[in-house]
Amino acid sequence: MAQEILKSNEDEIDLKQLLAILYRHRYAIILFTLAGLIISAIYAYFKPDIYQANTTVEVAVNKRYVFGGAQSGVASALMGEGSNSLYTEMEIIKSRFVAEKALKKVDMGHHYYISKHLKKHELYKDSPFTVEMTKGFGVPFTLEPIDKNRYRLKAKLDKKNYSGVGYYGREIHTRDFVLVVRRKPGKEMTESEYEFVVDNPDTLPDKVRGGVNDALVSKFANLIKITFTDTVPLRDKEFVNALTDAYLQQNIERRTQEAEKTLEFINSQLKTLAENLKVSAANLEKFQRKTKTIDVDEKIKRISEQLGDYEAKLSTLRLQEDILNALVKKVKKGKKLETLTLAGIGIEDKSLASIVDALREAVLKKKELLRDYTSAYPEVKKLVSRIEQLRQIIIQSVGNLYRSVKEREKFLDKQMEKFRKELASLPEDQRNFLALQRRFASNEKFYSYLMEKKTETEIKKASTVSANRIIDRAVHPGTHIKPKRSLIVMVGLILGLILGISYAFLKDFFNDKILNDEDVDSVTEVPKLGIVPHFNAETDNLVVLDKPKSAAAEAFRSIRTNLLFMNPREEGQVIAVTSTIGGEGKSTLSTNLGAIISLAGKRVIILNLDMRKPTLHKFFKVPNKKGMSNLLSGHAKLIDVVQQTAYENLDVISSGPVPPNPSELIGGVILPEAIKVLRRHYDVVLLDTPPIGLVTDARLIMKMADVTVYVLRAGYSRKPFLRTLNELYAQNGKQGMGYILNDFDPSKHGYGYGYGYGYGYGYGYGHGYGYGYYHEDDK
Repeated sequence: MAQEILKSNEDEIDLKQLLAILYRHRYAIILFTLAGLIISAIYAYFKPDIYQANTTVEVAVNKRYVFGGAQSGVASALMGEGSNSLYTEMEIIKSRFVAEKALKKVDMGHHYYISKHLKKHELYKDSPFTVEMTKGFGVPFTLEPIDKNRYRLKAKLDKKNYSGVGYYGREIHTRDFVLVVRRKPGKEMTESEYEFVVDNPDTLPDKVRGGVNDALVSKFANLIKITFTDTVPLRDKEFVNALTDAYLQQNIERRTQEAEKTLEFINSQLKTLAENLKVSAANLEKFQRKTKTIDVDEKIKRISEQLGDYEAKLSTLRLQEDILNALVKKVKKGKKLETLTLAGIGIEDKSLASIVDALREAVLKKKELLRDYTSAYPEVKKLVSRIEQLRQIIIQSVGNLYRSVKEREKFLDKQMEKFRKELASLPEDQRNFLALQRRFASNEKFYSYLMEKKTETEIKKASTVSANRIIDRAVHPGTHIKPKRSLIVMVGLILGLILGISYAFLKDFFNDKILNDEDVDSVTEVPKLGIVPHFNAETDNLVVLDKPKSAAAEAFRSIRTNLLFMNPREEGQVIAVTSTIGGEGKSTLSTNLGAIISLAGKRVIILNLDMRKPTLHKFFKVPNKKGMSNLLSGHAKLIDVVQQTAYENLDVISSGPVPPNPSELIGGVILPEAIKVLRRHYDVVLLDTPPIGLVTDARLIMKMADVTVYVLRAGYSRKPFLRTLNELYAQNGKQGMGYILNDFDPSKHGYGYGYGYGYGYGYGYGHGYGYGYYHEDDK
């Protein structure tokens, strides 16, 4: 049927047939739809509510917290200040480090439940008890209060189940778990049963990180929206706020740590300078006492001061040289490259800074991918290759800077050498005095400078605040974001309907059963004698006699008319009734057809030639001791096997005892002679033949008949049977044959056509619907 829908005469979909398929499988479609509706409703009901809370944070991008001067920049460089890009900050927000800080403020690891309306409800802070656990994480426990002091604890463990009585405040120590249950003051144990689970604190940070998401609010603003999803709305709000606070706090701690590193560096320098200053002051004082006061003219003083300035610049360059060496070593080691920075080292090189930023981004991206993939993942391999390329570029660029610093050092050395030569012409006492004085002044200036920077750093440390700030804090989520229960139910309903319709078309597509007359007419030219509607053959096997006004009786009247017009004869008409296999209603149809013809005043005899499975005698409740097998074997005369029925004008010849050779008996000479005799005494001779698809007997019998009626049963006969029908029709010269569709049920096989009383189910010969009528003798 489904194939035929796609192969209509105009290659258009036959809407009537399509609707027929849907109608035929309506109960299956309804069942699938209801199943989809019920399953989705159950799923939606038991799926826990998911809430979402969010905060918005403003991030200060690319701000350098430098505490001033080359020395403080050196401290920052040594500390390895990280990138402040938005991407880096987003990774920090989702880091385990920040999650651990937030978990110290919000309890995400203890889950307490009660059951209500077949669902679990988490209590969070409303739990009347708390659990302290050191072993047994992840195991679901059931607690049943006994009284104010005791409770029963149950647990499903790997090897066995646990059940025991415990006391509040006392430790329960077993091989599988160790815990203490404590009651909350003022909280009553109102439920008969509670459940609780404690998460492993080692894996909890990673677990909660899975619910954290952050995204840029806009590409034009340095705003990050932090969201967290949870099944408890209050805990959801508290955790996302705690996470945001932890992020800001770590930012402050990082800045404070930078200040501490800077102070540590300054203090170490001050300690050395203090010793040097003390020694230089003592040496100068000792020299002055020894040589008395030495006067130096103004020109010499200026040369000495300029030489001192050059010496300070040379010290700065050597410090930068040390920093560049440390930077190269860090890049070559390849560890903690995400903290690499050029901030504060006194070198302004935008191209190198951009390369360092690119290296940091690549390292962070690689770490992000390694959370979900292995090092063999193609994108990870690409990033590893890019990181290596950037490292080599940085090493080369720093080498160039290093050579530039060395050139400047050489220049300063040359200038200083000139000044030293000028001072060399002075008397030895003056030279020594100027050297001591220069060294003392240099140490004094540098010491004062460091003390000034120390004071500035201590002030900054005390007043350090985060460069980032919270724009919007999380509020209590009013409604859940998931599940969308109405949507789930609607989707389930639609999926069920789609599955039901798909099932209907698939079943119809693979179904090779004949369902209605169109299945037959589309592949054969054999005339249609009529359609017999479904009736209960067990209780109404002679429906035309038991229920003469029924729709089935009307159908047989229509078939009777078609048969009598099909091959009218002056002598008796011989009609053979056959089918492909057993079970198609051939015998039932033969008996009712004979009965309906007899009601028209015609003398009818029915011969049961299906001697392998005799049934005719059961319909008319006549004995089967003698019959066709006796007649054809020569053990009885024709007059001896004819039996009158309880109905006027209707006789039968039963099959008789089952013979061992029915085919030989039918192929003998007695049957044709017997039919000739019966033609002279009866108006219609009905031959109930064996199934033609199982034995060859029916083909022999058909040659003796004027009309062959081929019986097909709706919903039972298969479409390949029609090949046999076409073959027989062709062999018969395309005449003297017609088919009857038996057991047709419009609710199962048809298109929902209705039939009214007085109008037969039968079809007119060769076309459309026929009208049944009552013969005057039927009254």
